[in-house]
Amino acid sequence: MAGYSGTPLPKKLGIKPDHVVAFVNAPEDFTAAVAPLPDGVIVHAELPKAGSLDVIVFFTKSVAELRTRFPSLAKRLKPDGGL
Repeated sequence: MAGYSGTPLPKKLGIKPDHVVAFVNAPEDFTAAVAPLPDGVIVHAELPKAGSLDVIVFFTKSVAELRTRFPSLAKRLKPDGGL
């Protein structure tokens, strides 16, 4: 694949072992594209109703949705950035 760095996508996204992550509005094939995930990773297909997350990957097609949803998504991230 042209331009591919060889770095696995989970590493590029900051996903580490035992992280809790959400793929919000992800395309159907995204979970397969990000596989394999590190051991112990818990994946939510959408934002869970409660709890903090280590990583949120948010897909949107509009700036308006990004502006509307980003503040609430950011509040759901663990303060230490999942370190």
